[in-house]
Amino acid sequence: MSDIPDLWPTDVGKGKTVTTPASILRKQANAVQNRTDGFVKGEVYTVKNRAGLLYHAFNLVVPSLDDYTYTLLSVTHGVPTYPVTLEWSEETDYSRSLANQEELIEALKYILSTEFTMNVLQSLRAEGEDAEGD
Repeated sequence: MSDIPDLWPTDVGKGKTVTTPASILRKQANAVQNRTDGFVKGEVYTVKNRAGLLYHAFNLVVPSLDDYTYTLLSVTHGVPTYPVTLEWSEETDYSRSLANQEELIEALKYILSTEFTMNVLQSLRAEGEDAEGD
């Protein structure tokens, strides 16, 4: 077997760097905790689903309510990483296929700034503040 050469190109795995959906979501998870003074924290939960795709749930967690968790949105993708499918909360009927990281970031920017999301976040923060005051 030693006479079989390495057939991989010399630049394998060294192409354009891809920012993964999980990385983008984790950045937003950190930001929400800072913006809510820690009353609500973000969490990204990742699993491989039955279809062999990666599923990332973006959760809002209220530590003072025994880690009450609300799943705001999810991103699913295979390999290669893009395109992704973005689904937004059970209360909405939003599901989009997004071709690249730029489209994902724009969709997340929209979702995170909607009245629906702000209402969810304000409710969770108020519950967290109330629970901490007990």
